[in-house]
Amino acid sequence: MNRIHSKRVVRCVRAAVAFAVAACLAPIAIAKPPLERALASVPDGAAGVVVVPSLKRLNDDLVQCLERMDRPGTAVIGRPIDQIKARLGIAVAVADRGSLVAWWPPSAGATRPVRLIVPTDDPAAFLAGNFEPRPNEGDDAHVGPDGRVWFARSIEAGVLLSTEAEAVRTYAAGGEFGASFLAALPERWRTRLLDADVVVWGGSRAISDLARQG
Repeated sequence: MNRIHSKRVVRCVRAAVAFAVAACLAPIAIAKPPLERALASVPDGAAGVVVVPSLKRLNDDLVQCLERMDRPGTAVIGRPIDQIKARLGIAVAVADRGSLVAWWPPSAGATRPVRLIVPTDDPAAFLAGNFEPRPNEGDDAHVGPDGRVWFARSIEAGVLLSTEAEAVRTYAAGGEFGASFLAALPERWRTRLLDADVVVWGGSRAISDLARQG
């Protein structure tokens, strides 16, 4: 009996070791930096981009800056990110740990409406709390806090918004914009950019458009 028991123990040990080795050799999924994930949402051909990789990180860094100012009055302001959301009129159901992404498509002389992705874990609550439905202009039409009609669509990264219906209805992520953007940077700049609170980029066409507008 002891010999049979010993063989069973050996087999169990071997199985455990084999499982442990297999687990160690299995591919490890490494989470991409927030900026890289956010840029992956931007379609190819974008003329300009603004990204806040992490709203929470931006808030924490702003809080730290205010604390270092050592001014009592700044303590009553509240969370900076809440002030920003209130100013934009989108204070309900915004996911602070997500990324805020905005981009502009190429234009042919006229300024094209911005496309905006707002992070949220509950798209329905986000739209209900920040917008009013405008069914006569489409099931995806909503009146925003600025009084304009915005078209909205729930996507993996949050809620896509634009005042241009076609931009929302035909949107598709998965292009090479983000990868190409980061690959074009020297390693030193890329490392610093991945830690930035806000990233703003404009291509030559976007700069030309701004110059024409004065």
